[in-house]
Amino acid sequence: MLFEVDFAVKINNCFQTVHKAFIDAESVLECHDQAEEVREQLPVNQNNHVHIFIEA
Repeated sequence: MLFEVDFAVKINNCFQTVHKAFIDAESVLECHDQAEEVREQLPVNQNNHVHIFIEA
């Protein structure tokens, strides 16, 4: 299944997308695991908490 994943930071109580990816995975859990790996590599992750939003 193909998932669309938004990586966002929260600024003034609003979420701002900083990166978007399409992840091919068997389940939401597998998608989340892959998204965690992507999040760790994002430069913005060093200074901010990056939230993951998964859409099927």
